[in-house]
Amino acid sequence: MIDLEEVWRIREKEVYPRLFGPLSRREALDQDVFARSRASVV
Repeated sequence: MIDLEEVWRIREKEVYPRLFGPLSRREALDQDVFARSRASVV
């Protein structure tokens, strides 16, 4: 079974950059970045 720490690591290091690009973790997503990421998924 995978623990919460591993889930968070995967989210931060793999999923987030794949969806939104190499943004800083402290940088808020602006509307354009979010819209482009949603368009690529849908």
